[in-house]
Amino acid sequence: MTAANNWTKEMLVKGKGFYEIQDLYGRKDDVICPDLLRFPHNYNTVTRGHMYSWFKKHLKLGLEEPITEKDFKLFTREEHAVWTDKHPKPAGGDAFERKLTRPQGPSLWNPIIPYSGIRSFACRASHCRPPAARAGCSRGPISGRR
Repeated sequence: MTAANNWTKEMLVKGKGFYEIQDLYGRKDDVICPDLLRFPHNYNTVTRGHMYSWFKKHLKLGLEEPITEKDFKLFTREEHAVWTDKHPKPAGGDAFERKLTRPQGPSLWNPIIPYSGIRSFACRASHCRPPAARAGCSRGPISGRR
């Protein structure tokens, strides 16, 4: 963590929690909170440098200090495109989604045994099949079960 010139500066004040948490586990060397009050809240190069150093130590990366960032080339629009001629965008939209998610066969809610006088969720469901399964159902509250 780092303390910047915003609410995070409170982490540097004893009695506000950071040092107490550090002491709680007896591992002061495993936690850092450098004073970077000269910066507003951010994730700048200085802040990242502290993070890189911490990761190098705790992940045993064996890198030389200071760890410096290298410039990188941004991808072109074509290089970072998801949908291309080789990999076209699949069908979509409301109609496609409705077709894709419509029931494909017997519903799990269909009654497995014939209607026995006990009204259940299965026989009250509007999508029950076959229609004969709904014939004796009053679609009232479930009775006979709690």
